[in-house]
Amino acid sequence: MVTIEARPYGADMTPEERETLLSRVHVIEPGIVFYREIPVQTVESIDLMLSRMYELGCQWPTFIEVLDLSAVVRPSPPVRATIRAWMLRIAPRMSHMCVIVEQNIVIRAVARFVAYSMNIKAVSFYEKEAEAIDAARRLRA
Repeated sequence: MVTIEARPYGADMTPEERETLLSRVHVIEPGIVFYREIPVQTVESIDLMLSRMYELGCQWPTFIEVLDLSAVVRPSPPVRATIRAWMLRIAPRMSHMCVIVEQNIVIRAVARFVAYSMNIKAVSFYEKEAEAIDAARRLRA
């Protein structure tokens, strides 16, 4: 598997890079989808990864997303627009979003604003992955 670097992955990504990006979106257990964002997002990487999350989340009437934003930089306006378009499709099935931000207050604020703008009101923030997964399991139970 390819190591993801802190650089944009666009239309020129290799098949191995595509597979590595897709592997960052997976089912933890029924009804809980984990999404580990890459450090530098592009429209192409967001389309690839969010289409995977949409596909996985459609297995249930509702699902919880555990979203790891701990290593990201603030997305560009075109990337934010792509995220918004995908989330408007995904949000009706998403019952809660557990976001891992560590102690990054800027990313926390951006994530809260983006979620609120897409009518996702059930959002909680965590410093550690294990805390977010535990919370998702409690919420799903």
